[in-house]
Amino acid sequence: MEYLESKDPQYDLLAPVIEGMGYHIVELKSRTVQRQLHVSLVVHREPGVTLEDCSQIFRTIQPRLEMANSSRDIHLEVSSPGITRRLKTADELAVFKDRGVKYLLDEESDWRSGIIGEAAADMVTIINEDHPEEIPLSRIKRIKLDDTQRSGR
Repeated sequence: MEYLESKDPQYDLLAPVIEGMGYHIVELKSRTVQRQLHVSLVVHREPGVTLEDCSQIFRTIQPRLEMANSSRDIHLEVSSPGITRRLKTADELAVFKDRGVKYLLDEESDWRSGIIGEAAADMVTIINEDHPEEIPLSRIKRIKLDDTQRSGR
């Protein structure tokens, strides 16, 4: 698991608008399919993202994408991360601080549970039964959100 080194080409166009609306970009992917731009956007904010939030973001950024790409032929999808999202980058760990997770470490076969604490470029603190454990990101094989774990913060 690493921090994203290169952002999607649409990131610089959309990030200021989305962050200005109070959301974090969790994932952004764009690609061209048969001369049509497809943009998939996953956003988050506490306490969560509703269908109305996704609609508002869609209505706000669709014209911006059309203008910047000189095309009205754009497919845009805006969604929330979901309650059991698999975390794919270290950036996401910081976004989901104080949220419950299940994680699997290298060379282990049993899933562990805890709460995300501080996240850095190469390390994350996960709180298990009220004691923090610092884990190098290189040891994490898989990690996903788990709303059965609750933070007391």
